[in-house]
Amino acid sequence: MAPFGGVRVVFSGDFTQLSPVGGIPLYRPDEGAEWRQSINIFMELKTNHRFGKDLVWGKLLGRFRYHGPTIDEVATINARVVGARNGPLERNVPSDAVYATMTNVDRMAINDAIFVKHLEKTHSTNANRQPPMHTLCNKAGNPRFHVTGTRKEYRIMENEAQDVMYAAVREAHVSDKCKKYHDPVLKLYLGRPLCINQNEDVSRCIANGAMCEFRGVKWKPGTSTDQFETIVIHGYYINCVSVTQVESLLLKMLDGNAGEEVEHIIELNPKTIYASARFPVPCLGPITKKSMRTSRRISFDQFPINCANARTAHKLQGRSIKIWLQAHGIILATGFMFVSPDAQLYTGYFYVNH
Repeated sequence: MAPFGGVRVVFSGDFTQLSPVGGIPLYRPDEGAEWRQSINIFMELKTNHRFGKDLVWGKLLGRFRYHGPTIDEVATINARVVGARNGPLERNVPSDAVYATMTNVDRMAINDAIFVKHLEKTHSTNANRQPPMHTLCNKAGNPRFHVTGTRKEYRIMENEAQDVMYAAVREAHVSDKCKKYHDPVLKLYLGRPLCINQNEDVSRCIANGAMCEFRGVKWKPGTSTDQFETIVIHGYYINCVSVTQVESLLLKMLDGNAGEEVEHIIELNPKTIYASARFPVPCLGPITKKSMRTSRRISFDQFPINCANARTAHKLQGRSIKIWLQAHGIILATGFMFVSPDAQLYTGYFYVNH
């Protein structure tokens, strides 16, 4: 019998990327003998097109990947530590830098901190000032608790439980059975990078992991600014709405439209999310990040997106990033745990040693 049923097949890709999270690499040296014996031609493409504007940086990363860095190369990369001696200053890190993290907790904390920085520049602590319309918090709608002892029965949350969820349950505390995170309160502003976390229309690249930008909101009929709620985050007053008032989010897709002159704007609709959420236990004292939490099965309506100024490193594989800021992962002077192969320029790579 002919390999692959006699069909001519071309396999292509980067065979030395990080292993899949929680999974087994597709191509392992100790497996797949039948696959390897069925290959007629193997071609290794060595042209490093990603680093066409900085060949020295590309060659350094190539040596790092296959042979490990020299002492001089360690010093070269360490010179990009923000705030270090002779290193770049924090104020010189571009605002559109992509933050790479090793954990979801770090990712979410950085995204929240970036939103607060945005508020400091654009919003007021004066309750009498109208918050700007380019920034919006979107609360999940129809929040419900699972009824214990049933399979699919849910009941609406009490008002007090809803208040606790919106105030103290963040994306890091809400995950579904596929280990995807969902935020009860999405913090959006014009141009904010977002990541879709469900397969909506794979043929149009509207799929899990696809990148996009927030461009606006399509309201449901009858919705007006008079119905907006004003909430306070870190002392700043912000417009807030419920997902029940929103028809769809307008998003500019950043994947799947390379070379197109016209922006690819889509309308993303809300979904009913079923997940496990970790609620703080307020009877044990004031709610803090260290509060004891208890898990509850919940559901709510929300948009299937995550804020994505910061992303975990594996989500950035294969992307050509102009400005990359790595939040964690380097062991200075003695060696490295992880260095991005995706920053196109040496001057576009930054590292924060926290």
